[in-house]
Amino acid sequence: MKKLLWIALCFVSLTLHAQVDRLDSLLSDLIYDDIDLLDGQDAERYDFVYLGTAYSNRTFYAGREVGDGMMNQSWYAYYYGACGLFAGASGAWYDGLTPAYSSTSLSVGYGGYFSDSKRVAYRFSYSRYLYHDEVVADESLYQNNINVGLSYRKGWFGARGGVNYLFGDEQKLGFYGALYSRLKLAGFGAQNALFMVPEVSAFVGKEWVNVTRDGQLVYDELYGLMNTQVIIPLEVSLGNFDVEVSGVANFPFTRDELVSYPASLYLMMSVGYVFGF
Repeated sequence: MKKLLWIALCFVSLTLHAQVDRLDSLLSDLIYDDIDLLDGQDAERYDFVYLGTAYSNRTFYAGREVGDGMMNQSWYAYYYGACGLFAGASGAWYDGLTPAYSSTSLSVGYGGYFSDSKRVAYRFSYSRYLYHDEVVADESLYQNNINVGLSYRKGWFGARGGVNYLFGDEQKLGFYGALYSRLKLAGFGAQNALFMVPEVSAFVGKEWVNVTRDGQLVYDELYGLMNTQVIIPLEVSLGNFDVEVSGVANFPFTRDELVSYPASLYLMMSVGYVFGF
């Protein structure tokens, strides 16, 4: 059972990477939106560092709950250069595991816009997963990830999508996409505001399932829609700080004819700090 749990947590790295992609979109909105962190100066002339931490009262991968009510606390630190280069690190603690902290993700990449309108952005990145426990390291199937993503934003509407290519001892492709909006509910002061940032996302991946073929039940690895999520976050921007509390509705899907996964609700909270130089 513990071995299966460790293997499942190796897949959670994909979820963390998708969270970072969401973070990039929201950070771009935060920096270039009508709330200017640099007191009206040109944000594109500056480099930025973003530090943050996030908490979730349950742990999921592609809609499948990992553990039984297992909480997790993640951290991330990212540098974004004015030239488009970025680099960072992230990791997470899990209250149901020993050791609770077992891996760190290191990432480097490049991103930019296709035009001066800044409506369509692109992103490429490479991540390396470092495992700090021998058991986890031995059972980890993937040590590397290449991500390619695109995003679009016009006014209050935004969309993003991408592909993750995990490789190491084995290989796997995962696809994700999301539609979101950024709605300003209230403003207080020159750099403070309350936003709602609702989002609907989906994840397509490959999993081993029981399916019927030619009248016989077979076990095969197939691609399909694995999960959708509806996220309703309230975000407070206080100067350079960003605080977000989100309710998440999780709707897993599977092509397996013998297994079903229940829908679920959980809570996420995050705090971030961004500064330019």
